[in-house]
Amino acid sequence: STISAAEGREGLACRYFTHSVAGITVIMAFFIIGVLTFRRPLLRAFGAEGGILAMSERYLKIMIVFGIPYCLALVLSFFVRADGSPRLAMGASIGGALLNIVFDYLFIFVFKMGVFGAGLATGFGNILVTVILLGRFLNRRKGLRFVFTKPEPKLLKKIAVIGLPSFSDQLFMSVLIILFNRRLFALAGADGVSAYSLIGYMMPFILMIFNGISQAGQPLISANYGSGQVARVSEVLKTARLTALVMGSAVTASGLLLRHPLVSLFLGSGENAYGLAVYALPFMFSSFLFSGNTIVLNVYFQSTAKPRYSFLISIIRGLAATIPLMYLLSSVFGIAGLWWAVPAAEIISLTAAMLFLKRIKKIPAV
Repeated sequence: STISAAEGREGLACRYFTHSVAGITVIMAFFIIGVLTFRRPLLRAFGAEGGILAMSERYLKIMIVFGIPYCLALVLSFFVRADGSPRLAMGASIGGALLNIVFDYLFIFVFKMGVFGAGLATGFGNILVTVILLGRFLNRRKGLRFVFTKPEPKLLKKIAVIGLPSFSDQLFMSVLIILFNRRLFALAGADGVSAYSLIGYMMPFILMIFNGISQAGQPLISANYGSGQVARVSEVLKTARLTALVMGSAVTASGLLLRHPLVSLFLGSGENAYGLAVYALPFMFSSFLFSGNTIVLNVYFQSTAKPRYSFLISIIRGLAATIPLMYLLSSVFGIAGLWWAVPAAEIISLTAAMLFLKRIKKIPAV
């Protein structure tokens, strides 16, 4: 959509936009039906049993009902940034988060609604974000807007192809987390899983940094690529990669220098999982020294309509490199090898991404 708009084909950009929003709504509707129908088998597949199963089912039921506004909030946020209003996207996200916090307090602590209330609060927050962002595209005569159009298979296919790497990346990471937890439990039992869970609480906050860097560059790269401004594309990519490298270095340093206070936020020094987490934290955090650039390059390939490279990176990062290294290194070095596998796989993934970048002749490697 952004590329088409930059090329001066506003009508085509609007049709891409309309197809994207309509497509995700229809897909999510079918997904909601499927999850509600098979929710118990799905939860059991992830290891939920007994009381955990009952709580998970209550939370899942309310969360999945709000699946459409959740997805629309994400999708519309991308389009709002691409349409030149990053402050609106940020403001809507902040507003939704604040509403979520307020309703969390009311539903959980005041009305004693438990996990159901937590899910309800999250759903209302996503509805607010969706309503705010939808207002950007209604009753407009210029820029991105909804248009009346019949389903166009070619556009839907192009959208699916470009979006496939992002979907695959999330899918592969989910599979990887399951396998990692199973391997960790086999090597270190519940203490190992507890240590990994602790680090897992921190990882999403760090990922937000690199996702923010890549998503900030995405509309700039797409717009300049569509208008033929090759030098500007190269400059944006270089800036994003340098920023990711600086932030990755800072995260790595914090994992090494602050590992004890960070782990102490969640565990006491006398607990068995404490030592495992302190040892693992520098290795897990050091992976961002490499994965930050990989994330940026992955989004770059998508932004320049080269989804094949993004898809290959997702496969390498989520399956081809990490899983073999995870089993190989842990078989030789035990639990230490499992932690080492994470940065090792990220090094391989970044190397592959840089090789793909060099193959692109129109945009020089930076």
